[in-house]
Amino acid sequence: MRGQVHDEGVTELMSKVFDRAAGPGAIVGTYADNAEMARRWIDAGVQYVAVSVDGALLTRTFAEVGNAVRE
Repeated sequence: MRGQVHDEGVTELMSKVFDRAAGPGAIVGTYADNAEMARRWIDAGVQYVAVSVDGALLTRTFAEVGNAVRE
């Protein structure tokens, strides 16, 4: 299960942790590797979501722009 952020067991455990951590003055956060996963956690009540990493975003964006130019 370790490192398997999309595994149902992991997401269930994370939801339990978020529920326990939430409270007055608490900010609950997590990482999401894409927009769909970010939306899922935001809908679950997470206040802070770091989406992807700068290197991955830049690489993906540059590839999309390069492909569009070549088309």
